[in-house]
Amino acid sequence: MMIETGLAGVHIQRAVSVATAISTLPAVATQDWCDDAAASLVGVRPGGLIAVTIAVVGPQGDFSTVEASGCSDRERSFVVRPEHGVSLGWWLPDRAVSGPRTGLLRDLPTSRVWAGTDPGMRWARYGMRDLVVGLAQLGGTPGRHLIVEIGIPAERGVPEPADALVLRSVLSPLAHRALVAFGAQPCATGNRLTPREQQVLEHLALGKSVKQIADELGRSAHTVHDHVKSLHRKLNASSRGELIARALGHIETCVRDRADVHVDSRSTQEFLDSSERDAASRALAS
Repeated sequence: MMIETGLAGVHIQRAVSVATAISTLPAVATQDWCDDAAASLVGVRPGGLIAVTIAVVGPQGDFSTVEASGCSDRERSFVVRPEHGVSLGWWLPDRAVSGPRTGLLRDLPTSRVWAGTDPGMRWARYGMRDLVVGLAQLGGTPGRHLIVEIGIPAERGVPEPADALVLRSVLSPLAHRALVAFGAQPCATGNRLTPREQQVLEHLALGKSVKQIADELGRSAHTVHDHVKSLHRKLNASSRGELIARALGHIETCVRDRADVHVDSRSTQEFLDSSERDAASRALAS
């Protein structure tokens, strides 16, 4: 993570805290991945309401497809998530800036009309009339971006330039984590793990057998076996070891084709050197 210059100590602490939270996000695409990603960003500006979206968007912020979206407050997610709209209502100019782009909505050319757009009115329901916004390209498909919007309630002040700098400093690791989970090409909704499948995968990564998992979850071995088969299908893994490597982020693509499988041997070795070496060795050998 690169810490932007010009940040005060409190903002650097926020960036470090958020980067730590990002590192714990699932390394596979789950049904609530964007909700978890939004929650990991709450430290950018404490008290803010955050929406995270993965979508293919045009040069003016118009949606082509919305792949996934989530909110830091799931009870308000329907209001701020863009999946039922046609546009963000804003866009960040590409001024030959490499890497992620962030800014304050009030500074953008679209700020004067944003309040009258559907997204602007949805955010205004919670008293949020300005946003911290960010974009990061997710390679593979032209126009595919990770999009972050942070609204600040009026009683907590207004978005500040430092908030945009903090967001920029953590947007690259967040985008990388999204690429690890979703892959360079859009990930179909049916390939995202359910909460139960994610739970089973976490147990598998600890080296537990199907019977052990069934006992701990209070499910039959047959049911857990069905979850494991579904995991192999969704993650396109041909072995238990590959399944676990995918869960730990050591296969860094949401594989569509066997030829696309790539194992990060350095990361795998780091994992094998961890405190859970014995459990991992049993699982990888099965």
